[in-house]
Amino acid sequence: IGAAGIAGRGQHDKAEQRCREAIAISEKLARDYPEVPVNRCFLANHYENLGILLGGVGELSEAEALLDE
Repeated sequence: IGAAGIAGRGQHDKAEQRCREAIAISEKLARDYPEVPVNRCFLANHYENLGILLGGVGELSEAEALLDE
């Protein structure tokens, strides 16, 4: 189950944790393999997912900062 599915089940903290884990992994992949563009695409997608998740629970300033990444 993805972060959206977990959040939809009322487990926001778990969904947020999964998003942050995905970001950490994707940041390492993008850094270690800059010649692979899809790594940066996945990283951007994970930042977007976390931003949407946080925005949905009113954490707007952090959500906005993440969406600007």
